[in-house]
Amino acid sequence: MKRKMRKYRDYLIEKLADREKAISYLQTALEEYQADGNTPAFLRAVRNVVEAQGGIRELSIEKSFKRNLKEQSMAKTKTTCYDVAEHLRTPEEMAAYLEACFEEAGSDPVFIVKALDDIARAAERR
Repeated sequence: MKRKMRKYRDYLIEKLADREKAISYLQTALEEYQADGNTPAFLRAVRNVVEAQGGIRELSIEKSFKRNLKEQSMAKTKTTCYDVAEHLRTPEEMAAYLEACFEEAGSDPVFIVKALDDIARAAERR
């Protein structure tokens, strides 16, 4: 009986669907980026995690849903929206932002997913 082989990318995306594994993968990618400055490899790692977590559309839909709930609860308060993605212009800024998010997030994977959404949107603007 022949053993069916699958592509490494399929295996990787399957594993990165687990948020804890995705966080560990991104921490490693960030450490490697800081060591060698390989921007394309770092951005590829971010794209892999975004894809594994349902894609940018799925992350944006979740964010939009939460934003709508927040807006409903604050309907009487006037606020302006600050979008960090508008201010992340270089891969170095994106890496620094992600590193700060890792430090702030502790064990909260939702915080990291939000940061990845910000970085993905910033990368799309480039």
